[in-house]
Amino acid sequence: MCVYGIGAIGGAVAARLIRSGAAEISVVARGASLAAVAKHGLTLRQCGDQSFVRVEAMKAPPVRAKGAKPSMLQDVEAGRPTEVEAILGQTHAFARQAQIDAPSLSMLLTLMRSLDRAPSRFTDPVRLQREGGDPRRRT
Repeated sequence: MCVYGIGAIGGAVAARLIRSGAAEISVVARGASLAAVAKHGLTLRQCGDQSFVRVEAMKAPPVRAKGAKPSMLQDVEAGRPTEVEAILGQTHAFARQAQIDAPSLSMLLTLMRSLDRAPSRFTDPVRLQREGGDPRRRT
């Protein structure tokens, strides 16, 4: 399994999955994060305890081109179902299998599943323009 991005959430999930032995894990990062993880591994701090785990770290591709959008955002804007189950659902399942509490991932998964079920009139930018703007903006 590959964890793309090793910020607070990705790094913690990757470190806990590695410690659990639930799956073979690698991470994708860039810049100083990539160099630090390649040299020292990941640090997991939890309830006053600190541990280190070694992980294979790979260089992330360049930042996307100006104007390019992630595929899940394109799906949302077009009113299509997203890849939420393949991207977030599977990661959440791995965490559960390894008995890892991942509240931020759980929240994001719930929100994305809700967004998948939302009427497209709230996410379709062309329709929003025709109907006079963003329904989230209060007048």
